[in-house]
Amino acid sequence: MGPLLEYNNTNEKAKEFLACVNNVFPQRTSYYREVKLLMDGRIICINYLIKEIKIYKLINNYFILDLQFSRENEDRGPTTLCEIEENIILFGDYMKLDLIDIRNNTVILLQRIKFKYQSFIKNVIKLSDGLIAMNNNTDIVFFKYDKNNKKIEKVGEIATKSYIHRIWEVNNGFILAA
Repeated sequence: MGPLLEYNNTNEKAKEFLACVNNVFPQRTSYYREVKLLMDGRIICINYLIKEIKIYKLINNYFILDLQFSRENEDRGPTTLCEIEENIILFGDYMKLDLIDIRNNTVILLQRIKFKYQSFIKNVIKLSDGLIAMNNNTDIVFFKYDKNNKKIEKVGEIATKSYIHRIWEVNNGFILAA
């Protein structure tokens, strides 16, 4: 199962998806770097080895492929993702963030932000106060999302002296880094 479809999610649709994900991807979890439930009820799977992204619908307890796209022109595939608003997804990659619109089963690149960091973007999370937090190995960067213009802009950065594996929001905008 993908690491970010949480066991303790109380949403009934999420529980239903979780059961199906465990049935569909029981032996092949390492092929999918990330599996997440989207706001519109679909599920997204990133295969970072072949730079492929698949979006499924769950119909009668079967996964039906709804949208598939690849990043074949990219140096690397995406390593993480965060749904900013319904069908607007922020993909983290090696040294860049891509804001992508997947409405109407089309893939539109809205914005690309490149970094000079020499490490993978490990996590991207949406915070309850409207900010977005991203971390690589040693930095946490904050962004603000402009819903009207479908753009993000950097608003702050914290450089740490230790290795960051993961970040979580613990209380209305406060971040725990481990």
